[in-house]
Amino acid sequence: MSVQPGSTPLPVRRYTAAGGVVVDGERLLVLKGELVAGAGTPGEVLDHRMTVACGDGALRLTEVQRAGGKPMSADAFLRGSRLPVGARLGTPCPATS
Repeated sequence: MSVQPGSTPLPVRRYTAAGGVVVDGERLLVLKGELVAGAGTPGEVLDHRMTVACGDGALRLTEVQRAGGKPMSADAFLRGSRLPVGARLGTPCPATS
């Protein structure tokens, strides 16, 4: 199955299963995203819309969840957090039980 950029938002299993990524020292679960055109070093934030470079293309994060928090849209996350263009998302956190 091939997913094209701009298609319907899709669940992101890799980071939820691994326990999330680190953003500014905080664990963040990536719940949904959509594939978009983009290039950069994997994990690099490409724009102010939470678009993150991948090995091939980019993923615009559309739904995230802070550790211990409720799921929220990427827009809501960005209203309360600073994620500058060029920042790198940290490595996946170990899964916690």
